[in-house]
Amino acid sequence: NLLTLLVGSIVISITVYLPIWSQGVLGKSATAAGFVLMPMPVCWTIGSLLSGNLVGRLKTHSILTLGTAIVSTACFMLFLVSTHSPVFLIYVAVGVLGLGMGIITPIFMLVIQSAVPASKRGVAVALNTFTNTFSQTLGSAVFGTVFNLVTLSQAKKLGQENLNASFETGGVPAEELSKLHEILASGVHIIYSGTFLAALLSFAVSCFLVKTRHEKIKNVSVQK
Repeated sequence: NLLTLLVGSIVISITVYLPIWSQGVLGKSATAAGFVLMPMPVCWTIGSLLSGNLVGRLKTHSILTLGTAIVSTACFMLFLVSTHSPVFLIYVAVGVLGLGMGIITPIFMLVIQSAVPASKRGVAVALNTFTNTFSQTLGSAVFGTVFNLVTLSQAKKLGQENLNASFETGGVPAEELSKLHEILASGVHIIYSGTFLAALLSFAVSCFLVKTRHEKIKNVSVQK
């Protein structure tokens, strides 16, 4: 459930703020800003198929560790993105994120159902589903607050306190438009930093689950 909370927050934050980066910083159209998310569902499907093939070959907790490592790699790639980075790097990062999420999402249900008695599986699955939904609300609220605080602080430093100007061509002078791009870039970069930290935490949690699982198996073997 903790892993579900963390990775759910990562996905919703990147889904919300990556189009802002594409439109507000790179100057892409709304269509292009939406298209930048296209690799995620495609690679998510591929990751789900790969996850199904890994079940039985690897332990479920090991698959979770693999998936969170891939998600952490994707978040690190987005953390490195700057206004001068090639656009294809963003597509690759989003695709890698979708691949990692596709690997770990099906495993959540397997781990949860095997961790509780049959009489409590319905409650356990419902709790995980609620956690997944709540993670989107919590991620949007937390990262949204951070984004607002950073952009407002940066706007005051640059003397650009009116952030309601239009981004259309000719809507604002070139100098002010450059400041707006810088303000948005600083805010979104903080979001990328936060998602990278959340990804590292999710990887640490998955490693802890693997260690705990191995200790339980060892204890059972000793008792026998």
